[in-house]
Amino acid sequence: MYYLNRIDLGGRLSENLSELKGQEAVVLALKENSMTACIALASRINAWIYPLLTERITVPGDPRVMGLMNDGGQFVWNPEFSTYEREGIELESRSVLEDAKREAFSRLNRRVSTYGEFSKSGLDGRILLMVGDIVKDRLEMAAALDYLKSVRYAKLYAVGGNVDAAAADYM
Repeated sequence: MYYLNRIDLGGRLSENLSELKGQEAVVLALKENSMTACIALASRINAWIYPLLTERITVPGDPRVMGLMNDGGQFVWNPEFSTYEREGIELESRSVLEDAKREAFSRLNRRVSTYGEFSKSGLDGRILLMVGDIVKDRLEMAAALDYLKSVRYAKLYAVGGNVDAAAADYM
């Protein structure tokens, strides 16, 4: 999809989702960079906005992203790793990985105050829209789906501006 900026993207996405207007939908921002597009979308369909705050976890000396830590303290492994690879990483780098998780969780707790507290139970029975402006891998979506495991939503949509083919298949 071609768009001028993130506000334009939110407007274009809202054109495709106009049937959701007034249905108490919740726009879930897959990352903070997507908030501008989410605000534009939510304002046009009269929806709530909920940022899914996450931070990528890496291990020094390894260029790969190990996974994401969310503001609830849950760690989600990169879905690109097999069980065998995850076990190897944990075996070799457990203490470094745990330190990285603790530091990320601390930073996330400071950022939560920017948006305020929101109870997961507020998502029950609602239509949820996972929105990303640029979705280049499956990480954010894997974290969002893990976060939503305990939520009983009415419907779940995944929408984005520029979406990588592997991420689109994951949707």
